[in-house]
Amino acid sequence: MGLPVATVVVAYNSAGELPATLRSLAEQSAPGDELIVVDNASADGSAEAARQAGAQVLELGENRGFAAGCHAGARATTAPLLLFAILDAALEPGCLDALRA
Repeated sequence: MGLPVATVVVAYNSAGELPATLRSLAEQSAPGDELIVVDNASADGSAEAARQAGAQVLELGENRGFAAGCHAGARATTAPLLLFAILDAALEPGCLDALRA
């Protein structure tokens, strides 16, 4: 199947957008892949929405911004391939396999 991919999604008050993004990733994930949501101190239940979708959640406790969230997510994994996904992107089927290739 190829190398494992860790997908990092940075969230801030994103409970409404998270389920669709995480679902699109879960549908194409392979064994060994990781899905990490870095929560920048959301007040709308984003962390819980991510957990319910099966993601590993890293709560920063404060809003450190997108770049710091990406760095925190990258440090939380040992996967050799990283994908940084933004919440308003629709991830095409097969994008994780394309990254592995």
